[in-house]
Amino acid sequence: MRLKHANMPPMPPKTYFPLKYDHDIEDRRQKLHIYLQEIVNRIDMRTNPIFRKFIEIDSQIPESVSYHPLKQASISDLQLGGRDFELVL
Repeated sequence: MRLKHANMPPMPPKTYFPLKYDHDIEDRRQKLHIYLQEIVNRIDMRTNPIFRKFIEIDSQIPESVSYHPLKQASISDLQLGGRDFELVL
């Protein structure tokens, strides 16, 4: 992921031994939660279809705030090359 997406936040370090105490477990949970929020708040990750499927973003957030990029055209659809290109806002 770091190769394709620059400036990724650092992931919380792994623990070498099982966490036994509730405060340690809660601390780890909070760090992972913050990390995941930072990842989800990145536009390059929110628009990545593989990441969206992995995190099940479309089933977890309301349709009104979900981002679904629509394919407008592809190069093969343009018969006259760049002259056929139309900007749709």
